[in-house]
Amino acid sequence: MKLSNETKVGILSALAILILILGFKFLKGEALFENKFNYYVEYKNINGLTTASQVVLNGLPIGRVKTLSLNSSKNNIIVAKLSINKDISIPINSEAKIVSADLLGTKQIAIIYSKSAEFNKNGDTLIGSIEQNLQQQVSETILPVQQKANQLLGSMDTMVQVIGLIFNESNRKHIDSSLYSFYNALETMSNTAEQIDTVVANEAKRLGHIFSNVESITNNLSENNEHIASLMKNLSHISDSLKKAEITKTINNAKHALNDFSFLVEKVNEGEGSMGMLINDKALYHNLQRSSSSLDSLLKDLKENPGRYLHFSVFGSGKKKKKKKGNKNKWGN
Repeated sequence: MKLSNETKVGILSALAILILILGFKFLKGEALFENKFNYYVEYKNINGLTTASQVVLNGLPIGRVKTLSLNSSKNNIIVAKLSINKDISIPINSEAKIVSADLLGTKQIAIIYSKSAEFNKNGDTLIGSIEQNLQQQVSETILPVQQKANQLLGSMDTMVQVIGLIFNESNRKHIDSSLYSFYNALETMSNTAEQIDTVVANEAKRLGHIFSNVESITNNLSENNEHIASLMKNLSHISDSLKKAEITKTINNAKHALNDFSFLVEKVNEGEGSMGMLINDKALYHNLQRSSSSLDSLLKDLKENPGRYLHFSVFGSGKKKKKKKGNKNKWGN
């Protein structure tokens, strides 16, 4: 079958149009024969994002920005249509974040997965966010430094003024005297330290003996630990025995006895009773003193002249003997 020239021109025209459409899509970065899922993202500002910008997941390209449109019904929100490979499953609440692809300012969209176990479907809307650009990051980093630098400059200005007040002529004299006093104090401390070193060096032997004695004491305590424990146990038994004893009752009885004795002494001092009259009667005291003096004189005289008060003989008196002898002579016996 022979084709006419008109048919050939028509077929060539259709092929040219098809090739033109496919070439245009290829230049836009769209896949020609692959199935894609389309997702939508809303941004307040796309910050330099363009159509055909890459969509990446962990740095790996998975799609491209298909279209960018302005939604005037939502305060001019920009809606980006993303064409992503069909085999990529995006969890619900995942984030589509506009980030910088390089230092030149090229933008791309990074998909940040959420922890949801459910996945978006074709045509769903993702959560959009924008990464801060380099200028904003630098501004946020430098602004605190600038504020601190301003505060530091203000503090330095105040410090310079204070230093100027301190180092005037009137205060320099006080500073010089203070430094001289401080130097003298340091010198005194140095001399004191040398004296202490000398004393320690001279008393090293005595310190050694003292430490030896202390060590000996500790050794004795360690060796007699059982005896000390036994002693403490005996003290504990003694304290328990004292605790069980009726010490309180005994003390109360002694207290009552002291009170009674105090009452008795008070009565005696007041002259009540025989004992009180005996102690407080001055006349009786003088009579007893005179009687004692008389008795002393009597005993002294008795000692010096016992014959005045005692008449005794072992064999009888001499008059009786003479009388017997006279009787014998008278009767001739």
